[in-house]
Amino acid sequence: MVTDLHSNYSSPAGKEFTLTAGYFAGINPASRILDLGCGYGDGSCNMAQQFRCKVIALDISEENIGLARQLAEAKNVSHLITFETKNLLEADFIDEPFELVLAKVGFSRLFREAKALKGRHRGCFHGMARFFGPYFPFG
Repeated sequence: MVTDLHSNYSSPAGKEFTLTAGYFAGINPASRILDLGCGYGDGSCNMAQQFRCKVIALDISEENIGLARQLAEAKNVSHLITFETKNLLEADFIDEPFELVLAKVGFSRLFREAKALKGRHRGCFHGMARFFGPYFPFG
């Protein structure tokens, strides 16, 4: 369900929330963002376009990832974003930390529980500035 009539955001947060999260976290061209459940890629593309930062965007749907790649090409930010079709519970994240993780509330709760992390994801969250869901920040 699309909830932002000016884009394909599928969360109630929309573009303004996503960009505000970036400003709050101090995102800049040297920053790395992880977008969990990126959907059609609007959040990832807007962050890359606004801050010129690197984004890793994951979604379980191959169709969503295909649409997200097309959007990134259209917005001229495809060189800044790595889109991957992944089951988030099975994904291995690289050891370098992210300055910002964007996720819906369900994902954020899942990744905060140590048993869901299974030791593979702890490194990417170490030292991160903020973990944001559409309703409230996680610090």
